[in-house]
Amino acid sequence: VATLSLMNGPLLLFIAYCAVSALWSDFPGVAFKRWVKAFGDPVMVMIILTDPEPLSAVKRFLTRTAFLLMPVSILFIKYYPQLGMRYSRADGTQNFIGVASDKNMLGAICLVSGIGTVWSIVHLLRDGRHSHRNRALFAQGTVLAIVLWLLWRANSMTSIASFAVATGLIVVTSVRWLGRKR
Repeated sequence: VATLSLMNGPLLLFIAYCAVSALWSDFPGVAFKRWVKAFGDPVMVMIILTDPEPLSAVKRFLTRTAFLLMPVSILFIKYYPQLGMRYSRADGTQNFIGVASDKNMLGAICLVSGIGTVWSIVHLLRDGRHSHRNRALFAQGTVLAIVLWLLWRANSMTSIASFAVATGLIVVTSVRWLGRKR
């Protein structure tokens, strides 16, 4: 952790600046609580990056997060609409939010989960040695279908476009004869 922290000096400097800036805030108690919450983000990243196999840790993190958040979003939207839907103040239209706070945050969660799911599917298709490959492909395919449905229902165009571009890049770079050409 010390080595990783020293390699990220600007991040440490920024975190220290944020802590000091809470002193001259109009609401120092609130600012300090928010700093403590924000301080947890780099700690979580360090937990993943200090794993002996950081690439596998990132893949596991994305997969497990998607397996949790995507079905719960559908559960909220379908069966607990008071949690999974909101009405727009401007025009009164119904927005699907799932586990997020608004439709764009649901789109962002679906974007990250979808990219991780496509990444896992591509690796499963390339790796023929996986013992439970068919079951894993079925599970990842189901999550991908949920992600696509939620992106469509959330109507977050930025997330949809970003997902399409990222998926295209992952698929194109995974093709061996295209991946070797620069």
